[in-house]
Amino acid sequence: MKKAVSIILCVILVVSIASVSFTADAVVAKRSNAEAMAWVKSQVGKSLDYDGEYGAQCVDFIAFYYKYLGTITPGGNGADYSWNKLPSGWKRIKGAQPKVGDILVYVGSQYGHVGIYESDYVTYHQNYSGQHKVVKCTYKYNELTVPYWGVIRPKFTDQDLGAKFYANILVTSKKSLALTSTDKDNVCIDTADYSNYEKWLFERQNDYSYKITNVKMKKCLDVKGGKTAKGTNIQVYKSNNTNAQRWYLIKNGSGYSFVPKCNYKGAMDIKGGKFEKDNNVQEWNSKLNEAQRFTIVKTVNYKNLGKTFKARIISNKSTFSIDADSSSNVYLNNSNKGSNSQKWLFERQKDMSYKITNLRYKKCLDVKSEKKENGTNIQLWKSNDSKAQRWFIIKNDSGYALVPKCNLNGAMDIKGAKFVKGTNIQEWTINYKEAQRFKISKY
Repeated sequence: MKKAVSIILCVILVVSIASVSFTADAVVAKRSNAEAMAWVKSQVGKSLDYDGEYGAQCVDFIAFYYKYLGTITPGGNGADYSWNKLPSGWKRIKGAQPKVGDILVYVGSQYGHVGIYESDYVTYHQNYSGQHKVVKCTYKYNELTVPYWGVIRPKFTDQDLGAKFYANILVTSKKSLALTSTDKDNVCIDTADYSNYEKWLFERQNDYSYKITNVKMKKCLDVKGGKTAKGTNIQVYKSNNTNAQRWYLIKNGSGYSFVPKCNYKGAMDIKGGKFEKDNNVQEWNSKLNEAQRFTIVKTVNYKNLGKTFKARIISNKSTFSIDADSSSNVYLNNSNKGSNSQKWLFERQKDMSYKITNLRYKKCLDVKSEKKENGTNIQLWKSNDSKAQRWFIIKNDSGYALVPKCNLNGAMDIKGAKFVKGTNIQEWTINYKEAQRFKISKY
């Protein structure tokens, strides 16, 4: 049988904070999720009486939370938060699985109840079981005696850069340096060479944080031991889903700070502020300074098929090959193993992209004018070492996708997915479908 926890709610809640007017229609997010949770935890043990009437009620705690987030409570009792006016950009979601920083709303009794969510078994309340102070509760958020209704989701400043992506992490003030892992699982800064030691997989979590995995070591960016002490080493460690491996991205000038969930007041920091090769990376109090400012450069998880080789590029769905004509256009054609216009020289570059040159016309596979728009033509052009002529090869099911460096959100694409002779080859938003899936057949 599930354990229930009683919440004593006073009749006075019906008028608690009713005198507060709500005027904040346009709210600019002022706090990050990490800052908000740090504030919530700092209130544990305090009696918060927002309006100076009726003592410390659950809604007083939430009123101060609204104030900390830069807005004003609409007033009312706990149940009223299931319908009262929301600040601009905030959301109310009935029956939602809560996220970190959400305001929990309970109805079903005369006055209801409100609290703040950190995890399924860690929530924060005031006037909880008769305690007129903020307390941390370790019972499941939806197993209290007052029925759970849903959440109010504030608008935080935490940066959402995408659900899943690969990126290099560069030192903003010296972009020739990048965050790297070593073979001994340490993390430091090193000369940017865009190897897999310097490539990281970002995966956004339900609580707005990111799990960040090193591509080479296949281990997570981790605060050693989950400690909060200044100078704690940052390393890579096998995935364990702890708060030491969850990172909030906070805007920091022209870059970002990395705030570990295990220490909302901390940040990833370049030791001593020394922007030098092999300098260590540690945890330190959040300062939003240059030593804690990083630039996130999205990339792709490219494949290394060899340093230099010759190959044909064949549609994975058909027997047609990528061909070129004398006008420098690129199109789909019947495969002809003897045709040099269907043969390509692949030369791997320092950044692990490939320069791809047509053997007949001695020109490079090129995105016209480096444009990013869907439908941009792919052509041949004389070698110019531009991003339009650099191609990352990534796995695409049973074949490969070719991603131009000038648009990491795009890929080489068979126009209209028409697998017939003469179909043009274009650039299109990457979707991993058959029109973007090719075999690279070496010879």
